[in-house]
Amino acid sequence: MNVYFKKLDYWKNPQEIFEALFAGQNDVFWLDSSRAKKGLARFSYMGKATSVYSYSLWKDKKNVFDYLEKQLKKNKITSTLPFDFVGGFVGYFGYALTDSTTKFTSQYPDSLWMMITQFLAFDHQEKKMYIVCVSKDKNKAEKWIKFSENNIENVQANVSAESKKEEKEIVFFLDRSHKQYLLDVQKCKEYLKNGESYQICLTNQFHTKSDVDDVSLYKILRTLNPAPYGAFIKYNDLAILSSSPERFLYIDSKKNVETKPIKGTSKRSTNKKEDEKLAQKLLHSEKDRAENLMITDLLRNDLGKVCTIGSVHVPKLIALESYQTVHQLVSTITGELRKDVSVIDCIKACFPGGSMTGAPKKRTTQIIAKLEKKPRGIYSGALGFLSFTGAVNLNIVIRTIVKQNNNISIGAGGAVLMQSDAEKEYQEMLLKAKVLLEAITKAVNAKRYIIKE
Repeated sequence: MNVYFKKLDYWKNPQEIFEALFAGQNDVFWLDSSRAKKGLARFSYMGKATSVYSYSLWKDKKNVFDYLEKQLKKNKITSTLPFDFVGGFVGYFGYALTDSTTKFTSQYPDSLWMMITQFLAFDHQEKKMYIVCVSKDKNKAEKWIKFSENNIENVQANVSAESKKEEKEIVFFLDRSHKQYLLDVQKCKEYLKNGESYQICLTNQFHTKSDVDDVSLYKILRTLNPAPYGAFIKYNDLAILSSSPERFLYIDSKKNVETKPIKGTSKRSTNKKEDEKLAQKLLHSEKDRAENLMITDLLRNDLGKVCTIGSVHVPKLIALESYQTVHQLVSTITGELRKDVSVIDCIKACFPGGSMTGAPKKRTTQIIAKLEKKPRGIYSGALGFLSFTGAVNLNIVIRTIVKQNNNISIGAGGAVLMQSDAEKEYQEMLLKAKVLLEAITKAVNAKRYIIKE
């Protein structure tokens, strides 16, 4: 297959283009850098699937990793385009792929991948757009590119009126109550005390019901919480609305790999001086630094399994990154994949992201299953693209709303160490969910939200 494209030397708002060309359709995606930064999230992509591969751990005999490995080898291409994704797969690996012995069955596909051969790309830095088609047929590709160009030219800016908030409230239900969560934190500390783990990522899930429009909700979420690894994926009755700040894995076409785990979170303040105090308090927090250091070490070990000896480095250790609603501590680990290692091998070696498990990974995931007693589903997995060039960019599925029909769920949690205070862990879990709960509240025109147990 060959890559055909046209560069458009003008700019239109990606949100307006997505609304006009893809909203209301199934099997569409938008990998959305709504917090675009040079070198971090310069490009966004959107389009409609050519085909979809949905995988269930319990039904399908063919392993999803084997399927993707075969498809990427079969469709390997090179490209002169300035971005990594030139067609390939967009989708997610669900957390359940962690351990095939788990007794929990997710209501969602355990993994879902859309094959993408026609899409739009947006260069946030240069303010240019690209129409891209991967095809064996030059005439068909050029015809689709021209058709898409006409559609883009006809997209008009729309100004949506602010809806008046109604005097109502939306109710979210927690999987595990405040009391149970505190007890679970104490149970985690017992496992830590007994030497079975060094750090355990304990999570909870919020649920509600609403027929709110998926795209309208995502527009609000991306405004309230701009993120470098945002995404909107729609497949049949399933919609994934992600505003993730965390990179799981980035692999370029030359097999250089990077992971950026987040461990350590603090609220922000509208008062500039108070906000700076909160940032510095987080940056110097013994507990949060210990969290981050442990996971950095875990991911160094994960990459060490698949990278050339001596190539794994930590160019940034426990650096402060500030987002719309929270301060976070982020480390960066890099390496070079061995020649005999494929990108799928690398994903398998590092999955799930250590920031969502704790360390050591295998035993800690077993402890998590005992305590949480429910599947995490898509939450805690990884979402993004696998390009036909061999490049990969996957986020950690956090700060994400999962909606199936009218059922909405949100996962949130945090790492438990021996220094952890149970009530503070509960409050951190609420803090991480806050902007998502607010986005849904705004989307349904409610005045407030309440949490019931």
